Amino acid sequence: MVTRVLGLPHDMGMSTAADNPASKGTDRRWDGRIPWYLRYPRASIAGEMESWLDLVGRRLERFFMFNEAELSNDHYFGSCLESETLGYFKYAIEYGATTAGRLKGYFDFTAIRQQAEYDCNSDVEEAEAAELSRKQRLHKVRSGLAPPPHEEVFRAEMRATNSRAQRLKAHQDARIAERVETLEAVFRTVMKLGGKKVALDALVADLRRACAAKHVPLDIRGHPPLIVPIEEQLLQQNVIEPLLTRLAARWPDRANELIGAYHDMLTEKPPDEVFGNAFKTVEEIARSLTGDSTFEFSDADLKRWFPTMHSTIKTTISKLRAHRGDAAAHGRKAPTRSEIRYLLFHLCNTALLLLDSEALITTVRRMP
Repeated sequence: MVTRVLGLPHDMGMSTAADNPASKGTDRRWDGRIPWYLRYPRASIAGEMESWLDLVGRRLERFFMFNEAELSNDHYFGSCLESETLGYFKYAIEYGATTAGRLKGYFDFTAIRQQAEYDCNSDVEEAEAAELSRKQRLHKVRSGLAPPPHEEVFRAEMRATNSRAQRLKAHQDARIAERVETLEAVFRTVMKLGGKKVALDALVADLRRACAAKHVPLDIRGHPPLIVPIEEQLLQQNVIEPLLTRLAARWPDRANELIGAYHDMLTEKPPDEVFGNAFKTVEEIARSLTGDSTFEFSDADLKRWFPTMHSTIKTTISKLRAHRGDAAAHGRKAPTRSEIRYLLFHLCNTALLLLDSEALITTVRRMP
């Protein structure tokens, strides 16, 4: 199901807790406080992350060191914050421990990198390579002879080496997402414990400026303050919400694929590959609507199934079709990620147009 992938409300025609009680996006036990990393599970945060995290850590340090919100008990706040973050932020009540110091260290990029490296070293790829290598060394100790080259060991080590950079990036993104959730938890906990609203508003304002200064595409809105990806908010309001409300009930996987394509565009995936996958999703939607398993947005397909479609729209779709795959990847420069975003807008709008044209498709299907 496509619940809360872009922070959609519960009443947008998505699944309900009754439909899927195990869904984190609709389970009532979350009490409306769904963590950021579950609302945006595939979001990748860009920008000058190291300096942004440093600014955030320093601002939180000041906020608690000088008790700007006039909270009554620092240790109690730290313990509450640990519970609010489900233990991602650790706070031990001990001599010299302060919320200011713990948060400053928690947002330090060096600590995040170290955590990501530990996570990476714990991956199954690393464990498999280490275990096979251990068995090979044990053979040498027991026999006194060097074991012959083992192809399985070599392949395991190559898999671990070749995938390490990608896995390290994924773990680092996950650790940063935990920090973003911790920020939201700070806001909620300050409000819950009766902290001064004017101090919280000043904190939010400074953090928003830090996002802008370091080109991090996040904004903080509402009360209690929620953190939202700027570009995803734009896509959601103008395209995704109208599309998902109509797609989710019939083809939730297709709707999820389109959202996934947008998140993939924010990562290091090749832009043309992202676009090609999204186009295939829209093509599959068209095939489901028309019942034509060979539909591929060719001029003949458009003429047959959409005879009254305006020529300008047909030309736009034809251009989008021509861009994907090998025809687009050779002989000319691929679009930038910013340009791909606009192409994805066109694809999502094309999917909406297909749904709007379903009555016409039904008429065409009945014709002899």
